[in-house]
Amino acid sequence: MKLPNANCALCHSETPPSERPKEQVCVKCHGDLKTLGSKPIPKGTVNPHLNHVEELYCRDCHHMHKPSTNYCEECHDNKFLGMKVP
Repeated sequence: MKLPNANCALCHSETPPSERPKEQVCVKCHGDLKTLGSKPIPKGTVNPHLNHVEELYCRDCHHMHKPSTNYCEECHDNKFLGMKVP
């Protein structure tokens, strides 16, 4: 599945794309979990980038070629329900 208006070369180094990009590719543009965790969020919400899961990767929640998922909801409910994951 190709995203509309997407430039594959932004994330993939091989042509045609055949491998999942490494975590460093995401971090290059979006920042690491510590950086994302320090950004302000709306009052009454939680910042999922500040979490207790030691080995959490961008791809655990964010998917570019299918709908993203809320990894937190695998264990938590209530305050995480309905949290939008782009």
